[in-house]
Amino acid sequence: MAFARVSLSILILLVCGVAPAQTITGEVSGTVTDESGALVPGAQIVLIHEGTGAQRNTVTSATGIFVFPSLQPATYTVRVTQPGFRVFERTGVIATANSRASLGTIQLKIGETAETVTVQSEGELIQTESSQTTSLLTPQQLDRMVIRGRDVINLVKLLPGVSQGAIRDGSLAGENDTGLGNELGGLYGTFVPNIAGARSYWNTVTLDGQTGSDVHLVSLFNEVTSVDAIAEVKVVLNNYQAEYGRNSGPQINLVSKSGTREFHGSLYWYKRHEMFNANDFFNNRDGLPEPQFRFLTTGGTIGGPVYVPGKFNRDRDRLFLFYSREDWRVRQPLAIGRVTVPTALERQGDFSQTLDVGGRLIAIRDPLSNAPFPQNRIPANRLNRNGQALLNLFPLPNATDRSVTAGNYNYQFQEIREVPKFTNLLKFDFLPTRRDTVTVRARNFNSDAEGFAGMAAVNSNWPQFRHHYLFTEDSAKVGWTRAHSATVVNEF
Repeated sequence: MAFARVSLSILILLVCGVAPAQTITGEVSGTVTDESGALVPGAQIVLIHEGTGAQRNTVTSATGIFVFPSLQPATYTVRVTQPGFRVFERTGVIATANSRASLGTIQLKIGETAETVTVQSEGELIQTESSQTTSLLTPQQLDRMVIRGRDVINLVKLLPGVSQGAIRDGSLAGENDTGLGNELGGLYGTFVPNIAGARSYWNTVTLDGQTGSDVHLVSLFNEVTSVDAIAEVKVVLNNYQAEYGRNSGPQINLVSKSGTREFHGSLYWYKRHEMFNANDFFNNRDGLPEPQFRFLTTGGTIGGPVYVPGKFNRDRDRLFLFYSREDWRVRQPLAIGRVTVPTALERQGDFSQTLDVGGRLIAIRDPLSNAPFPQNRIPANRLNRNGQALLNLFPLPNATDRSVTAGNYNYQFQEIREVPKFTNLLKFDFLPTRRDTVTVRARNFNSDAEGFAGMAAVNSNWPQFRHHYLFTEDSAKVGWTRAHSATVVNEF
């Protein structure tokens, strides 16, 4: 007993120390009747996962109703059997994250149980069990639609009730925003849009039920994942149900893919290059060359059963694997920088050609007498060699046409920021018994920005010192669903 109490105490402490998660499971229900409309109690209902073959069983209640709670988002087949009636089978039943979908009334026809009536479902079931308003991105949409930057958050921006919000490449205020979502995850995450008129930091974004919002910048999504590893995206716009928490606004639920009984995989390579672009109008006007603009994306996925023929998982229905890897090599131009640097004459103490924006000479005064230096030149014996050495750290002016600059600057540059990055996702689904489903998922994101400016920390006002800003984010999740009986299901 003492050992049990200690174990229970440790378990409670561990659970309390784990970050709270959001459920992603759905629910499918229905009512069974005969041809006359009379309710059919005690009918055997079997729910079959079409990807893994896993089954759940229940029976209809005295009122002919059945419910399958805590279903992993997937496509299922529902089979109804009752002595004296034909077997009813409905395929293509889609359960999505946090859905409460009803099959409506299933009418059994009198006949032999050897006969089967099969119905094919088309599309998502209409949700009649709750009043929440949702938008869904299906696997087919994710696979077939072109997504800017291959970032699934950019696709969310196309849903009804969603506005673009701030257009950013993952940068903070004050940084260059020309990225426009061109790359997965930006520097350290993706800013989410405004949904249903709510502020972006009211949103909650989850991956497999695990909160992915940044702790400090809640509108920033850190759980960066390749779109090829996402099975579905569901956005709850309003009328949230009681299971939703954390923030007061809409919920964006991302669900990662899982392996199935059959092997599936992909390899891909994408290239964007300045050779396909024209130079910017202002670059042409200012005599700047076309900047490097390169996004090289490579990656792949593989999913299927984990088995040893004739020895382990022989029927390929117990253990499944899914793995995704995506790499990016980015060379992206930032906004043109314009500053004023010391001219060659000024470094020698000659300010006779130093003018203000109005074209007037800027008088250089002797700090000892406050009188202007003759001809606006500082005598050589008054110059400090250390100060001159510091001035030589600045580049020489390269924009001296005052008809263009109007005296506001004399040096311009365009930095090319390099950002190598990658993301991994590994997921195992284990079905030790027909009642249990155990899921283990781990993922990471690594973004290593290198350049002079446009970083999250120290920045240079001109191309002087290159530096790195390394952002890494790792997460893991373990889930266990057990169907104790037809009416009791535990989800951990």
